[in-house]
This record gives sequence, structure tokens and C-alpha cells, in this order.
Amino acid sequence: MATFLLAKQRILITRAPHQATKFEQLIRQHGGEPILFPTITIVPMLDNKPFVQALHSLSRYNWLIFTSVNAVTVFFQQLTAQSINIDTLSHLKLATIGSATATVLQNHHQQPDIVPVIHTATGLLDALKQEHDLTDQSFFLPQADIARPTLADGLRALGAQVSAIAAYRTIPLEHGPYPPPVDIVTFTSPSTVQGYVNCLDGDSPIVTLANCQVICIGPVTAEAAQTLDVPVTAIATPHTIQGLVDTMLRL
Repeated sequence: MATFLLAKQRILITRAPHQATKFEQLIRQHGGEPILFPTITIVPMLDNKPFVQALHSLSRYNWLIFTSVNAVTVFFQQLTAQSINIDTLSHLKLATIGSATATVLQNHHQQPDIVPVIHTATGLLDALKQEHDLTDQSFFLPQADIARPTLADGLRALGAQVSAIAAYRTIPLEHGPYPPPVDIVTFTSPSTVQGYVNCLDGDSPIVTLANCQVICIGPVTAEAAQTLDVPVTAIATPHTIQGLVDTMLRL
């Protein structure tokens, strides 16, 4: 049964609109008012030849890792665009960071072999090395152009061969409207934080957000926020959209 602990709370959603539907629904279920204020856009690569070449060479990989919903979506869009048969994935072991990414992968009739309990690159690395010998295993990581190297470097340190290839671009908003007044601000990636700060016209994030609660989806996002002088009230537990809502309810 839904509670209304978020009644009269205006909650800013900074993620891209096509990913905000579930978040909006969860907020409304608890009486909150979701305010869409996307601070990033997701666009194709200007040059996607390396990505396309990797898709046509899937037979050389042992593992395919998806670190975001966007990566899954772009991967299967390009698979279709290149007329590559889905059966080319049959030999691959699959892993995702996060349950939402796993769900989207399952929607494409692919079952992940590993979804770490801790939804971070480090969590995935720990799960992989506990269950598998990665020596000389070949990994394909389709990812954002601004993806952090933590996962790829960690895999290489475990003896794996890694092709980390940009499949799409994540662009923080540069000159958007000024953020509206709200009670809670949520950030789901470092780029959403950067886009939000870019919209402040040089104003101090500490001053602007003085009367708000700021909740980040995970430690990487929280670290980016703190680097940009964005005060962080809490980090979601678990590091998911549901975790963001649960954290709001606890606060």
C-alpha cells in the first residue's frame, strides 16, 4: 500500500526524459510532485565506426558488459541497424551494473549471468573475480563517451583483455534555464550534476541548494557533486531509482 510521506514535496528529476517515467511514477505513488528538469542529453556518436566494427566482431569476445540502460538500448538498436543476428550473442557471458540495466537486457530476451549486489563498477569487479578466472578473457564494454575507466582498468588488472568502446555521447546541458525551486534534488550520474551546475549562471551551488535535500544515486555521483561544491544530503541505498525513493522516504 502506497504511503504519502512525500506529500507536498517538489522533487527535481535531472535524468534524460526517456528514462524518467518509472521515477515519476514512484514519486507520485508516495504523494510527491516530480519536476522534470533534464540536465543531460543522450545522442549518437559522431563517428560510430569503432562501435560498429566491434558489433561485427562479437565472436572474438567472451564477455559483454553493460554499465547502463542507455548502453543496452544503443547496442540493440545498432545490432538491428547492422542486420546482425541476435544469435551472435549466444556464446557470450553477460553482465550488467544494476537491476534496471538487467531488466532492459531481459526485455531483449537476454539473461545476464552476473548482476552484482553492489551496483557499482567495483561491485561488478568483485563479483566477477569471485566467480571467474578472468585471465586472457576478452571483454566488450559498449559505454558512454565520458565513462570512467574504473571498470576497464580493473578488468585489465585481473588479466582480462578489454575493448571499452564509446557507443553514445552523454552531453551535460550547457546553457539551459535556471533550475526551478524544489524541496529535493536528485542526481543519477556525474553528468547530471555537471549539467545542473551549468544552469546556475555562476551562482554558488551551496547557496542555491541551501534549503534543499540533495540525493545522489551512488558514491560516484556523490563524489562528482562534492567536487562541484554541490552539497549532498544522502546517497541512495541501494544505488537504484527505487533506492532513491526509499532514501527520500527515510529522510
